[in-house]
This record gives sequence, C-alpha cells and structure tokens, in this order.
Amino acid sequence: AGVVVATPANASTTCTGGTITASAGTGVVSYTGGSVAAGASCTVQADVVTTGVGTFVNTTDDLTSSSGNSGTASDTLSAEPPPTFAKVFAPNPIGTGGVSTLTFTIDNSGNTLAATGLDFTDNLPAGLVVATPANSSTTCTGGTLTATAGTGVISYTGGSVAGGASCTVQADVTSATAGSYANLSGALTSSLGNSGTASDTLDVIEGTVALAKAFTSDPTLRGGFVDIAFTITNLSATFPLDSIAFTDDLDAALPGLVAVTLPANGFCGAGSQITGTSVLSMTGGSLPASGSCAFQVTVQVPPDAALGGYTNTTSQITATASGVAVTGNAAAAAFDVVFLEIAKAFDAASVTAGQATVLTFTLSNPDPANTATGITFTDDLDAVLSGLTATGLPLSDVCGAGSTVSGTSVITLTGGVLGPLESCTFDVTVVVPLTSPAGPVTNVTSPVSVTVGGLSVTGDAADVAQADIEIEAAGLAIPTLDEVGLVLLAASLALFALIILRRRGATSER
Repeated sequence: AGVVVATPANASTTCTGGTITASAGTGVVSYTGGSVAAGASCTVQADVVTTGVGTFVNTTDDLTSSSGNSGTASDTLSAEPPPTFAKVFAPNPIGTGGVSTLTFTIDNSGNTLAATGLDFTDNLPAGLVVATPANSSTTCTGGTLTATAGTGVISYTGGSVAGGASCTVQADVTSATAGSYANLSGALTSSLGNSGTASDTLDVIEGTVALAKAFTSDPTLRGGFVDIAFTITNLSATFPLDSIAFTDDLDAALPGLVAVTLPANGFCGAGSQITGTSVLSMTGGSLPASGSCAFQVTVQVPPDAALGGYTNTTSQITATASGVAVTGNAAAAAFDVVFLEIAKAFDAASVTAGQATVLTFTLSNPDPANTATGITFTDDLDAVLSGLTATGLPLSDVCGAGSTVSGTSVITLTGGVLGPLESCTFDVTVVVPLTSPAGPVTNVTSPVSVTVGGLSVTGDAADVAQADIEIEAAGLAIPTLDEVGLVLLAASLALFALIILRRRGATSER
C-alpha cells in the first residue's frame, strides 16, 4: 500500500516472450509465459511512484517456471518528501518608498537525497516591484536567479540543495503606494517532487501623520502674549501611531520669542509632553487610527521686537506605525508684531498768531487679545514754536479710567489704558503766541511708552505722531466805534468843514 505503477509505467522485459502487465495507477505488476535461455538471465521492470512518504517493503509472490519454484523476491523503497518552501518579507511593514527583502527558503534538511532542478516563479502583486538595486542573491547551488529592478517577477531555475541542508533565494522589493500586498508564489518543483507554493503579505504604510499650527490672535503687541494652536492628525484608518514627535524653534522665527505656558502632559496620548522655552520639543505622542489631538502653547513677544511679519516653522513631524518610521509635514504659521498707533491733527489748516486752535490726539490698540496699560507720551509744544501753550488742562479719564493729560508748554499723557482693539480720542486747546512768525509749523510727539504682558515697552523713534499747521501773522488793529462815538465823529467832521469854508470866504473879501 502507498506504492503504485507510475504514469507512464515504462514497463519492459528482456526475457523472451511472455506478457508483462503494469497498468498505471494500479498496485500490480505481473509477468507470465516468458522464457530465459540456459546460462542466461533476463529482467522485467516498470516504474512506480509512492503516494506518500515512508518506507515501503515490497515482496513478490513465487516465481514459477518449467524449472520449478524460485520463491519470492523482496526489496524496500524509502520515499522522502520534497523540500519545504516558504517566503517572508522583512522588514514588514515598510513606509511608502521603503525597501523590504523578500526571502524564499528551500528546506531540504529532512532528506538524505539532494533536491535538484529547483524551479519556481513569483509574480508580485500589482503595485509591488523589485527595488533598485534588486540586491538579488541565492545560497542554493547553481541555478539562475532573475530579478530585474522595476519589474514584478522573481524567478529561479536549475538550482539544487543537498540532502540535510537548506538554501535561500532573495531580492529587495518596494512600493510607492500604501496598502497590504498579499503575495502567493508559484509552486517549487524539484527532483524530489512538488513542494507547493509560498505566501506572505507585505504592509506598506503611507506617511500617515500630519501637523497643523496657527496663531490664534494676530497681530500681537510687543510684549504681548499669543497662543499657538497645534493639531496632529493620524491620516491612516488602519494603523495607530506612537512615538509622535516634532520640534519648534521659536527663537529662529523671532529672537526672544519664548513659551510661557505649556499644556499638561498627556495632551496627545499617555506619555506625550512638551518641554522647552525658546525651542519647543514634543515627544511621546500616540494616536489611534484616524485619531487627532489639539493643544495650545502660549508664547510672549519680546518687548524690543522689530515691528513686522514673522513666520514660525516646525520641524517635520515623525512617528512610528506598527514599528515603521513615518514622516509627516513641517507646519508653518505667520504672525505680525505691532505697537500702539498714535495720530494727531489740528482742527484747521492754518491759525492766526494770537489765536487758539484745537489739537486732537487718537491712540489705538490693534491687538485683539492684549491690553496696554500705563500709556504715556509727551508733546513739547514750546520746542516746535516758542510760546505755544495748552489751555484748559488737566483733563481726566481721556484714555481709560485714571488717565490724565496735563501741562502747558509740554503736554503729558499718563496712566492710559487700552483694551484689545480699543482706541481713545481727546482734544487739547493750544494758543499761538501773538508774536509768532508766519510760516508752517510741524508738531511732533514723543514715542509712546506702555506696559504689555508685565513688560515695559517703548515705541521706536519713528513711532510718533505729527501734525502740520500754517501760522498767519497778526494784522494792525482797527478800533471800532459805538453810536455815540459815531455822532461825535460826524460833528467833528462838520465843524472842520465849516472852519475851512469860513477861511476861504475871508480870503475872497481881501
């Protein structure tokens, strides 16, 4: 049992005549009616095959002939299995564009016979190709390995492996597209039979982590606080992420920009944290598939920051997905550094020496989040026009509760307060000296000084307000007369005319 006539049977005999019967697939070989000459020998043969692995003892029945009963004949056939055949991708998974080595193992260690004529072909699934370089190699003896970079086929033919030994065939593969690639090879055949197919699945993971950031209020005063909102998203619906990390060099965007408030640990999975002041470092983050987390860091703008726009950019965000390193984008956000805006204007384009005019001041806070306190500035009227003075001061609460504008030749605002996006306007009446020369005059304030975020901040030399006005010289005064004065003037003129007439008459008589 377990041994049958092969297909084809290849039955034959060297005996003379007779009939040999050996039907393929049956368990019987028989010969009858033949002869062999005296002093000679002959053979009867047929091919057989085992249906399993093992040791098969085969004994015939008696050989009979005209010379008598020759008895039985026996022999033992040992059938060994074909080598085992397996394949594995390593590492697995990989990121898109990464490389995994596909290794085929032909294990003949359970046999005493060598397996020759090794032959198999592996057609890779669509999207998976032989890498460049292929790095193909084999430890089998002889044979031809074909693995052309960029193609989807790996094949090996004509090799052998000794009994009691094993060997490998390998090549590198890659994919530019994320997904799970189930790979089933063709069967391995050899002199020891059909070893069957080999299979494994390679998972290719895309760059599955994304980082976004934004400044929550903009613009920001010198010295002001502003929140940076960060959002991390796992773009994969299959693989969770861990070891999420990135850095953010605040000082590289604006020297002196520092973090003053950090989120509590665990804001993006257990173990996540942010450390640092001028350079932020986020580590230990984790997200489930399709998960996201959001958190804020409060930073403070230095009091001496140059006014203008700044762009803050993080490093690329990194993570691991099922043990594979993945890299996401760097995130950037822009913000503007500003200061209080101050403006002033005279209520008329010109004023006559000796007359009064109104000077209007306006201060504005363009920051939507920070309050400016202790607002102070001066306006030296006498420095631009000697004798130019303010009247009607001091005035209270002109720019927030507790603020005061005072002075005569030098106007001073103290204690001003402006909340986010607030402004204030106040008027000061100034008198131009009667002796002022005619011509244009430009009046300029000092820079504004404030307290923002607990820091003392002063505007740049150019951050001032100015106003122009034309001074017109005073003319001669013409007195005016009331009704009595007019009557007296008329009487005096009449009397003067009468005297003239009398003098002319006297001259005529002579």
